Amino acid sequence: MLMNKLLELKSSILASLALAGVIFGTILAFGGLSPLFSGFARQSYVLSLNQKLTTRIERLSTQADMNYVAIRKEQRIHWAQDTAASLLRLDLQKCRLPSGRLRNMYDQQIQDEMDSYYKYTGQYYPLPSCRNL
Repeated sequence: MLMNKLLELKSSILASLALAGVIFGTILAFGGLSPLFSGFARQSYVLSLNQKLTTRIERLSTQADMNYVAIRKEQRIHWAQDTAASLLRLDLQKCRLPSGRLRNMYDQQIQDEMDSYYKYTGQYYPLPSCRNL
């Protein structure tokens, strides 16, 4: 008899726990505890949040692309300035040499630097003549 009462009590407790689980699951599913779980019934909230995040990511990506272009342009300007300084140094050194093989080597280096300057700016650097140096 005592055993039957214990089994009935155990069955009642399990049934109550199962009912509580179903109720808690339903509350979760409908977003009753939205800070923990938004639930399928709150899908519009999730979709709205997803759209906002997508828009923000696209805006940040566009900004990053613009920053990259600006940095790349500034970098090319610095490279062009460095190349121009190198061209002037090479030309000045070449002008101090008598004609010959070494002067021809400087001509080749100057041509290489001139090509680099053209690559960065789209124009050739106007080197002064040896008389103007």
